[in-house]
Amino acid sequence: MSDHTFLGERAELPSAIKTLPPEVRDKEASGFLAIVLELQRSLLLELRVMASVERVDSQDCAAVRALQLHLKDYKEAREIQKAERSHCDNIERVRKQMKLDDPSDSSVTHVRDLIDRLGGADDRFVKELERAVNMAFDAITAMDKNCPGPGTAAAQEAFRQHIEARKEAVKGYYRDMTDIANRLLDSV
Repeated sequence: MSDHTFLGERAELPSAIKTLPPEVRDKEASGFLAIVLELQRSLLLELRVMASVERVDSQDCAAVRALQLHLKDYKEAREIQKAERSHCDNIERVRKQMKLDDPSDSSVTHVRDLIDRLGGADDRFVKELERAVNMAFDAITAMDKNCPGPGTAAAQEAFRQHIEARKEAVKGYYRDMTDIANRLLDSV
């Protein structure tokens, strides 16, 4: 897919939160938890889109066609993506309520700056999701054109190979966010 720069920026947040002084992390746990959960939404959506193409029975032409039509509708109905993805205005709203203003603590400053960048990244979230949906749609369209036949399975396998590194990265980032969310939940 694309480079992992923005994905990595999101992935940096859990480890950055862990570096905070415990009193800051605990005091702002509910805010951090809200931000982490918001960021997880886009990761989960991307995983669901990838998995839908990977898991469809490549020899069931009706299932392939149904998924192709579903992804086409999904692609065209951006309001669905808007409902399911991360929303930066939510991140920004939560961030403004948090007290992360200790300029003498570089870990606090780093987390604040990272959240500020993520809070203004709606366009990047949308572009990432559009790339994921477009790639899945292209793969399922190639499968549909070749169904039934060996070209269907070949198109599905090509998609799997193409997304493998991205999928593993997204899954790892999601796990890291789940881990920090669980830790934060204990502090709320």
